[in-house]
Amino acid sequence: MLEERIDVLIQSIDVLNVQLQRLFEAKDEIKEPAPKPKAKAKVEKKAEAPEVERNDKQIQDICLKIVRDDKKNGTKKAAGIKPLIKKYGGALVKDVPTEKLADLKAALEEL
Repeated sequence: MLEERIDVLIQSIDVLNVQLQRLFEAKDEIKEPAPKPKAKAKVEKKAEAPEVERNDKQIQDICLKIVRDDKKNGTKKAAGIKPLIKKYGGALVKDVPTEKLADLKAALEEL
């Protein structure tokens, strides 16, 4: 009984090995589709303004420092953070336009 089951399993393994071998051979025959040619843009790109690197992380760190100092010293400076961010055009630091980030950073440092 056990020997019969072992023989059946060995035959199943042999069948699977043959199928795997066929798949590997077929894989070599399958060609990848040729890449589609990209359409050339007719409109020339306008000269873009140089991108200013956003320092959201620095501003967020300043805000965290203010909040932590408030908890430590019992001051109420943290209440002014959200209105200040809103004044510079956003509900969150990431919403503030890039050109206003330097002004926001300076204003936060004054708090």
